[in-house]
Amino acid sequence: MSLIRTLAAALALAIPTVAQDAKLTVVHGIPGLPAPVEVFANNASLFSFDYAEVRGPLSIPAGAYAIEVKLNGNVVLSANPTLAAGVSYTAVAHLLPGSGIQLSLFANNTAQPAAGKARLTVRHLADAPAVDVLARRGRTGAYATVFGNVTNPNEGTAEVDAAYYFVKLNAAGTTTTAFGPVALGLGMGRLYEVMAIGSLGTPSFRLLPVVTDLRQPPALVGSVQGTSCGGQIALSTTSPTFGTAFDVTLSGARADTFGFFHAGRSDSRFLFFPLPISLGFLGATGCSLYQSTEMIMPIRTNASGAATRSFTIPATAALWFNEIHFQYSYVDSSANNLGLALTNYASVVAQ
Repeated sequence: MSLIRTLAAALALAIPTVAQDAKLTVVHGIPGLPAPVEVFANNASLFSFDYAEVRGPLSIPAGAYAIEVKLNGNVVLSANPTLAAGVSYTAVAHLLPGSGIQLSLFANNTAQPAAGKARLTVRHLADAPAVDVLARRGRTGAYATVFGNVTNPNEGTAEVDAAYYFVKLNAAGTTTTAFGPVALGLGMGRLYEVMAIGSLGTPSFRLLPVVTDLRQPPALVGSVQGTSCGGQIALSTTSPTFGTAFDVTLSGARADTFGFFHAGRSDSRFLFFPLPISLGFLGATGCSLYQSTEMIMPIRTNASGAATRSFTIPATAALWFNEIHFQYSYVDSSANNLGLALTNYASVVAQ
């Protein structure tokens, strides 16, 4: 049972993204308010939050919106954007230099970065003058300017090597450090939105990161391989998709008998032994174990000698999934001296 629970926990279901929606992330970048603010879209309350908190990404239908930010029931900021389908946006309520507040909306570049790269977007949304953004890779070496003369409420975006950096802000065009350095680790295939919020020179000033994984899930390919010593295994599709159930079927088995549905993460090794393992030494002549059996579930064949199990590879597994393999075994006293028959095996592999 512990093996079943382990595999089931690793393959927990997730709700897939709705493709026709826009994505909206909202950032609270105004310090010193007496209460949390409440965010509305087309007069519907979305949430309330406080300084330096982030909400989203929310999946909302594309279209025109009246967005309002209310403090104690009074509108303090508003905007009327039109959000396009499939586009990721970040809305930030923030300070302006000197005085004033503003609600700014940014469209994010969510194209997958090149291999080994991350996308870094730095936004100046603080009560501060223009700055240069400098970074140093690792703990030693010289700082280099990544973005120069960034003013409120503007941004700079670049693809950079996925690595560990130290970042600091200089007064634009000078060597005077206004803030930092702070550490920033950038993982490959991700978007890092780094927002400078608050008031420079006060405890409210900070660099607030929002991270989005841009890596695309691989395609899944299903196939059937190996030799059966009883019954046949099949998949309901050769092109499964993450988050959608598919059937793994058994046919041609002994009628009304007990058996097992096996699922394994490998078809090359079972514990310390290479696969496949011939079971002839146990008396099951012509039978082989083809997969590593991290999960095993009981089945009972019907009057036609068939059985079906549904299986889902969840969306949450999309970025680390490699392969999974299935096989059926069942009791059949006439099959061999062991009285156990095994099918060939089915595989679903990421490509």
